[in-house]
Amino acid sequence: MLMDLISPLFPSAFVFIVCLGSISRSFTGVASGATRAALTQHFALQDNAADISAKEGSQETVATMVGMALGMLVARITIGHPLAIWFSFLSLTMFHMYGMFSNCNLFLCILSSFGIVKNIKRK
Repeated sequence: MLMDLISPLFPSAFVFIVCLGSISRSFTGVASGATRAALTQHFALQDNAADISAKEGSQETVATMVGMALGMLVARITIGHPLAIWFSFLSLTMFHMYGMFSNCNLFLCILSSFGIVKNIKRK
């Protein structure tokens, strides 16, 4: 997304930057798929990987639909206002990073409470 936002700032390299952004999204998709498959296998306690995958897929579909609707709303509100677009992008990115950091800390706390991970430095 960052590449798509900075591409208009460099007209001579527009196509290159947009293609680089697309390739980056493709790499991210491949890594996400591989990680998802490994996590599904890990959580399949009774050889029920298909059930877990189906449930995860339906949750992902709902999350994607809600995200697309909110994205269209934000795009409609910020159209023609570059400062609002950048503010939306940066604030949502910061919110995402905070959520991911909090989620990782919670996950480590859960693992440490079960004795799986020891000697975690907590703030």
